[in-house]
Amino acid sequence: MDAREKTRLRMTRDVLRLLRTRDSRTRLSPLRDDVESAILVGFRDDTLKFVMERVKLLGGGVNVVVPIGDLSTWPSHMALLQATTGSNPDATADDECLVNDNSELGTLVELLRHRHRTMRLRLCGQEAIIDLMVDDWPPRP
Repeated sequence: MDAREKTRLRMTRDVLRLLRTRDSRTRLSPLRDDVESAILVGFRDDTLKFVMERVKLLGGGVNVVVPIGDLSTWPSHMALLQATTGSNPDATADDECLVNDNSELGTLVELLRHRHRTMRLRLCGQEAIIDLMVDDWPPRP
């Protein structure tokens, strides 16, 4: 395990600790099929291909936690995304934005923050629905 994955693991542990509070949990997506939703910590410079491959491995419906700004402010300011993958999209359908598999997750977060809405994208040969749930998590006391 390299240093980057060790950092991701530490950050995931921090997120799980935050989820022990009711206020933090209410911002996450509801249970799906009586199973808790998976959580993935993503770095701003992770490619969308990397993130969507992990989303697919985790069952296709994942809460993605992304630091806003640099890691020195962790864990005080994060964005929560809900990422859902679908079947192969219609080849003639247009994506809603100009990101691709090699775009960085931080680019998508900023686009979602700017547009304030859910986006349908074609990533890694699959349809993906990405929803910015909140960009100021965890809640302030």
